[in-house]
Amino acid sequence: LLENFTRGLLYANWYSLMCYYILALASCLMSAFYWRTDICFWMWGLMAVAILVPFAQPRTFHAISFFSLLSTVSIIVAVAIIAAAFITGTTTEEEFVPPTWKVPRQPFLSGYSNIANILFAFQGQSEFYEMASEMKNPKKFPFSLGVSQVIMASMYLFTALLAYTYGGANVNGFILYSLPENALRTVCSILVGVHIIVAYMITNQPLAYKTHEFLSKATIHASGTKPALIHLAITSVFLAIGYIVSNVIPFFADMQGVISAFAAAPIIFFFPAYFYIQACRKNGDWAGVPIYEKAWLATMIVVLFPFCFGVGLVSSISGIATNWSGSDQKPFQCIVASQL
Repeated sequence: LLENFTRGLLYANWYSLMCYYILALASCLMSAFYWRTDICFWMWGLMAVAILVPFAQPRTFHAISFFSLLSTVSIIVAVAIIAAAFITGTTTEEEFVPPTWKVPRQPFLSGYSNIANILFAFQGQSEFYEMASEMKNPKKFPFSLGVSQVIMASMYLFTALLAYTYGGANVNGFILYSLPENALRTVCSILVGVHIIVAYMITNQPLAYKTHEFLSKATIHASGTKPALIHLAITSVFLAIGYIVSNVIPFFADMQGVISAFAAAPIIFFFPAYFYIQACRKNGDWAGVPIYEKAWLATMIVVLFPFCFGVGLVSSISGIATNWSGSDQKPFQCIVASQL
């Protein structure tokens, strides 16, 4: 039962991320073509889905790996443009609120949403085994993982600290909306969009693979028209449902909060600790585990997991309700960038 629940949670997490990437790509398009105020968010969403359809067709991580370099270069150049905009003071915050090390007074649930964003950023381990399984030499995965995590953490910290230092506390949650409306914003938004497309491809692969295996196991590794059409049908359904979800929750921070609460919290805190404990007991090594490790494992399972799950879910749902109630707009009505 726990095995099936764990597998289902991972699948749900992957699909939630895919919905988020549709939302992110639509927002990138809206940011890139900022002068097209006549186009609503749901229209940008349709364009995002149309763009993603061909890129969702590669069926292995090996095929997707050729896009990884493009993604890496795109995000590095985008971060450089963002950094230049903030350092030169050309960003567009309505009111500059100076940065401070002190935590500002705010409702508890609102403050927790910032922690949820951190959990969201570091819950990619749900796909690590799938990635390692397709490596030519899986033994090198720990090294590649360590390098990638260091680079990723450095990029996150650099971008966040720089934006907060130069842009203050009112930096937009979707940072592209803080850039000045000019050609560099368009270029930067397109570059981030490229990165998001590759992220969608990576997340889509294991879920599409498992779905294909369930529907037609005989064609999962076959080539030809029939397997390609089955894969196309699966990815098209994923995109169609994801489009609906991204229009129901078109707010970045709230979407991140929902994913980090119901999926990231157990994936980060509960399952690693639980599986480690079970493995130690199965091998007869539990008695030799240091007491401080046992205390930390207990904290992860009994304190951190239920807290992040419960509080995170309430915080994100509350944020969604607040954002919708603060506007007369409804899902699929015409929402523009200034309302997101």
